[in-house]
Amino acid sequence: MEDYIVVVNHEDFYSYWRGDLDPPAGWRPAGFSGTKEACLDWIEKVWIDQRPRSLRERMAACEDTPSTDAPSELSDEPDLVKRLCHETQSVRCELFGSQLDERVAAGIIHLHFPQTDGGTTLGVQITEREWNGRELRIAGALTVDFVRLRCEARIDSLTMAGTGRLERAPEAVSLNLPDDS
Repeated sequence: MEDYIVVVNHEDFYSYWRGDLDPPAGWRPAGFSGTKEACLDWIEKVWIDQRPRSLRERMAACEDTPSTDAPSELSDEPDLVKRLCHETQSVRCELFGSQLDERVAAGIIHLHFPQTDGGTTLGVQITEREWNGRELRIAGALTVDFVRLRCEARIDSLTMAGTGRLERAPEAVSLNLPDDS
């Protein structure tokens, strides 16, 4: 019968590990050993709050610090929508097909907005397009967090980068991109 140990990491996540091996990097012995079943029973009794330690600490800090900010207005707009619709942003075209022409012909293009936390890639259903071989100008529609949005973007076909703007969608989506020249 193999002997196991219980290991724990810096976020207070528990697991079992073979007793004859050193714990993996980032894990340390938790002070219990036995059969696999005994280790799992012990973990079930000890690991009551399965949230990561860092999350528990942040939540406790928020509870200890009363907010002095009163909401200026109630909004039904999700935070991600607010951040994406804030201003014209840099975008990068994410090609999930072999060529830009194929994606445009298919009527959907994936745009990456890197300025949100961690970046956000969105699939935009193209409703209008202008293509001069070097620059693609599109208008399209998409839904983010149950909010219907309109997207306008300019993409350089050589760099696959450009600018994009999102806003709450009106009834009809039309191409109203300002001219940079």
